Amino acid sequence: PSPNAASRTCSAGHARDSTCSRCDTHMRLFLAAAAGAAATLAVQMVLKIVKRVRTEADRYRATQLRINVAAALGQAGGIVASGASDPGLKDVLGHTASELAKVGQSEMANLVDVQNTGIVPTYYADHPATKMLVSISTGWPDLSKTASGVPTPRNFVLIVEDMQVEYTQYVDYVLPNAEKLVTLFRELGLPIVWTNWSRTADDGCYGALDRFYGPRGVGEKVNPCYLHMEGGNTTVPSLAPVNDDERSRMIKSMHLDKFSDLDANGREILYPMLKAWGVDTIVLMGAWTDDCIAATTFRAADALGFDVVLVTDALATATIH
Repeated sequence: PSPNAASRTCSAGHARDSTCSRCDTHMRLFLAAAAGAAATLAVQMVLKIVKRVRTEADRYRATQLRINVAAALGQAGGIVASGASDPGLKDVLGHTASELAKVGQSEMANLVDVQNTGIVPTYYADHPATKMLVSISTGWPDLSKTASGVPTPRNFVLIVEDMQVEYTQYVDYVLPNAEKLVTLFRELGLPIVWTNWSRTADDGCYGALDRFYGPRGVGEKVNPCYLHMEGGNTTVPSLAPVNDDERSRMIKSMHLDKFSDLDANGREILYPMLKAWGVDTIVLMGAWTDDCIAATTFRAADALGFDVVLVTDALATATIH
């Protein structure tokens, strides 16, 4: 809060019902904090929220951003992202440039036109939605070779994500397929990592997900943000680690994105393990498809540069999404 809040002025010294660039920044900061998780809101609702919180926006100091926006925007017309130190922009398999040269001018078979039959709606008659959409699948349907047919050795890891006791009723129908994968990786001596969602209502580790799901439903044991069963964060028996070596690769997770979990000293857990093993391809199965699986997949592929194989008949969820 601004020390001037009591006098109803912002940190720039303006009345709280006035506007200035710093007050606008305050508003954006407040909205970011207030919105929390990525709740889906229509534009009229967002506008209503903006108007409601506008008078509180100046409580937040723009200087907390520690970014000289004016100076940054004055350089080459904007802030330019760089791939120099970005793990998500390293060609770990080493063949993208040559593949572009070989087949870059050929037809993109993994992109298919789809008629927009209300999939994407039109909100305004003078701003119609596109008539055509596209369906996109992977450009490497055969893991053993590139698009041009060059053999591609891969280093795999299997991640068994949140296949835990508390979710048994939701994951049981895919267990036979999941068991086959665990058995195969063990037989081949390939690494397996287990994660189990371990948030509880009294853990004190509250963030945007808690605000999104809300505080209700704990007494009835239905709030999906938290575990409600003693031992609910243990892997279902048929998939569970069987020795100390395997148990050392089991993560009691606090995040949807499993790469976001940190140890007690603030160090990453999962990413260093995979890099030490030389992994370039993640085989991912588990639950929930629309929460932890999606979050982990996007982070792994986009930010960290791993190829990700989603085993569709070994994925499960409890929602309609």
